[in-house]
Amino acid sequence: MAYHFNGKAIFSTRNGEYARREKIPSMRTILRSNPIEDQQTMVSRLQKDFPEVCEAISRPVTDTDVYEYFDYCDAAVQGFEFLRAVLEYIAGLNESINAKKAFKVQDYVGRWKNTNSEASTYIRSYHAVTDLFTEEDIEEHGVKFLTEAMMQIKDLRMQEEDDGMRIFLVNETLTLMITLQKLIEAHFVSRCNMHR
Repeated sequence: MAYHFNGKAIFSTRNGEYARREKIPSMRTILRSNPIEDQQTMVSRLQKDFPEVCEAISRPVTDTDVYEYFDYCDAAVQGFEFLRAVLEYIAGLNESINAKKAFKVQDYVGRWKNTNSEASTYIRSYHAVTDLFTEEDIEEHGVKFLTEAMMQIKDLRMQEEDDGMRIFLVNETLTLMITLQKLIEAHFVSRCNMHR
């Protein structure tokens, strides 16, 4: 276990509202009879008090991360590995939530492209959410969701353009090769006719 006192201790300081505690507390580490339940309780409280901060927690959780969210006093009293497990639990929840969101966005993009196939060919990088989606879509799905969908649609559009360019280049290369082959054959035939 490494001690990184330069971490922000976001949860312990209530996002900078209080100073970090760096002195060893007089109380001992809490002995837990049900650490899983204690983790879930702490996770619920942290998600309620710091929803945006919790959404940003991802794997892998390192020793430095523990001190980014908790100060030395909390690490000593709650237990360093317990706090690390809390962060891992939050990160796992985020992965699950993000996977579900990504699936929903992909599904929406697929359906949107099927019903707006012509419009999807005109999408450019400068288009905004309000350019692509109706007010009803924005009200139903929210700007954040539709922004992710729009980014996917733009990425797909760029891939389609790249694929189209590759096909064009392959066709041009084949045309040049055929033309070159015909020129070589014509040159060969004319050389043969000269020697007769």
